[in-house]
Amino acid sequence: TDGSRVYGQLAESDETARYINHRLKRAAIAAPLEFPPEVTDLIHGRSGGVPRMINVICDAVLLLGYAEDSRVIHKALAQEAIAELESSNVLRRAGTAPYRTRRAPTNSRASAVAHART
Repeated sequence: TDGSRVYGQLAESDETARYINHRLKRAAIAAPLEFPPEVTDLIHGRSGGVPRMINVICDAVLLLGYAEDSRVIHKALAQEAIAELESSNVLRRAGTAPYRTRRAPTNSRASAVAHART
């Protein structure tokens, strides 16, 4: 995947790295920032490969990097951002059940829900 559209989970850490760095390139005005492999591996492990959680973690890492005036994203910075997300209950603590994606309802289920509302 090039990172433009992702549905479901990213199974491998290298897929997460491509997703993150593609999004950073798309958002860049000048030379794009790139997360090193040790950071994308950490993000992949903590997000379970779920794109929404990857985005939440990356936002926190970038915000913390900006607050600390860091020109480089490194593993310690990512670990600190993840710890902040865990302490504020935005991110589940390590060792808890992994994140799962929700499946879209099937037509029969959607129609049953719509029928129940009438």
